[in-house]
Amino acid sequence: MKKSISLFLLLLLSGTVLAGPESFTKGPVINNFGPAADVVSSDFPIDKKRLHKVVFDVSKSPEDPEAVNSGFETLARYLNMHARAGVPTENMQLVLVVHGGAGKDVLSNAAYQKRMQVDNPNLPLLKELAAAGVKTYICGQTAAYRGYKKNELAEVTGLALSALTVLEELQHQGYSLIAF
Repeated sequence: MKKSISLFLLLLLSGTVLAGPESFTKGPVINNFGPAADVVSSDFPIDKKRLHKVVFDVSKSPEDPEAVNSGFETLARYLNMHARAGVPTENMQLVLVVHGGAGKDVLSNAAYQKRMQVDNPNLPLLKELAAAGVKTYICGQTAAYRGYKKNELAEVTGLALSALTVLEELQHQGYSLIAF
């Protein structure tokens, strides 16, 4: 026990211990979502000059229809923390691919209300992501299976043949895959 307390005090004095959940803040790219902690002494360097091409594959949705999709929030966190770490936003090309149960999370407010009886809590985040240059696509197979029409999608969401098609094509173009 004394050893672990001594180690904690040593780490605290050296400034390498993070402050806890209260140290997570939003911004600078996505101002209302994606809280992240600043890690000032990371041992893993980030290449700030290269193009970071990443596709986020999100298929799960929260059980609570009034909750924001945590996969979407993670994409916002990625943007915020990398911008804070010095990666220019123009060096981040991010794509959100949505399928499965998460398909409902990219519906327009009217379509979401019709199905879930509440406003779509994801729309403000999707709009901020789009304003930051993030492209969002829903799997056409998911949309067809679940009965979502193209005119029922959030205006920032494109319709793809399938999530599989987008994921394969973007990885062929050099995008890294992050799946949830």
